[in-house]
Amino acid sequence: MTPIIYPPQSYEFSLVLFTVFSQLAAGVSCFIAYRTVKNGPAPDCRVLLDRLLYRRDWLLVLVTVGLGMFASLFHLGHPYRAPLAISNLSTSWLSREILIFSVFSVLALLNVLAGKSSKQLALFTAAVGVLGVLAQGFTYAPASMPALGNGAPLILFAVTALAAGSAFAGLVEPKADYTRPLLVGLALFVAAFLAFPALWSAGETVVKETGQAWFASAYYWPALVCAVLAGLLLKSKPLLPFASLLVLVSALAGRLVFFGSTLHTAAYIGQLY
Repeated sequence: MTPIIYPPQSYEFSLVLFTVFSQLAAGVSCFIAYRTVKNGPAPDCRVLLDRLLYRRDWLLVLVTVGLGMFASLFHLGHPYRAPLAISNLSTSWLSREILIFSVFSVLALLNVLAGKSSKQLALFTAAVGVLGVLAQGFTYAPASMPALGNGAPLILFAVTALAAGSAFAGLVEPKADYTRPLLVGLALFVAAFLAFPALWSAGETVVKETGQAWFASAYYWPALVCAVLAGLLLKSKPLLPFASLLVLVSALAGRLVFFGSTLHTAAYIGQLY
């Protein structure tokens, strides 16, 4: 019987953009907080234009998480009812995820607009971003997808935050060197992306077919190749913008595999195993 890849074309583009951009923003916020604690806050800026210049790092966080939150609206059947997404905080990780990143967005805005940056505010914002990534790790690990109900999403999302966060933090902080954490993030991404489908391929039916579907995905190998190329480009600092772009492309391609090639237990309804 020909293996079923379920769903055949359901890549959940809105969730791909939401998760990647929100994790990128969370990662960048962690590096900003580290820089702020280590080197002290940015200068006191009374003029808005000066604030945007000195706080371009937080502006990047605000823009990327804003793009992610906006993209998430298109996943809803009724976008105008988006506030209801946080109505099940006691039982739903999705509701918690949306609430946390909504708070994170507000905090990013406060960091951009603040006349004087604050270590406490920067650390708190980064902590909320980390909580958001953790919530996403639980949100996208449903029991109906046995390949993911084992901590795999949390690992993949944390690695994305590390790699993408360090890559783009390096762009807005040209004097900082985040090459080492970026290399670590890329190495972990490649290792996880190779290891998970290989392990799944030795599992039971749905898990095994998920591993095979990942390897067969048109986005799987491009995600790995872009990650490796990004690591190679880091040998030359002027090529950092191109390396960062490759990191983003790798993360997006990998997330397309995550949402488009992972089977759930309904894949074989009405068919014999």
